[in-house]
Amino acid sequence: AYIQTAIEGTSFCRSAMAAFSLLLRNFLRVGALTVVSSIFFQFGKLFIAVVTGFLCALMLVGGSIGGLNQAPIFSITVIVVLAFAIGSAFMDVWDIIIETLFQCMCIDYEKGGNGHRHTPESLRQFADSHKPGQAEVEAMAACVKAP
Repeated sequence: AYIQTAIEGTSFCRSAMAAFSLLLRNFLRVGALTVVSSIFFQFGKLFIAVVTGFLCALMLVGGSIGGLNQAPIFSITVIVVLAFAIGSAFMDVWDIIIETLFQCMCIDYEKGGNGHRHTPESLRQFADSHKPGQAEVEAMAACVKAP
């Protein structure tokens, strides 16, 4: 809803409804984006933590790779946990950026017609290859209409 408020300049409730409708109309794309971004973000967080832990262990033993087995375990563990927390904060910012760009792409896709006013060609091809089928649209519509 906050993303829609920023994009459209409407009230929170109207933006929440618009965001829900937009994401519902593009639920397969949302699913694909969620799976890919979740994997990417988990690997990103782990990469940040592991590399930071390795570099700190290397610094603690005086720069000798052969002496890594003598690095203080407790210190390295604390550093890795803190690095994971900081990496998570940074990756959450990227997550919001990706969600915002995704909503902008969906809005452009819907309002731009066949012209896709601002969507890059590679993103347009990805979106076109993940269009829902008629049966999937009808099944989702039935779920939404059911009390």
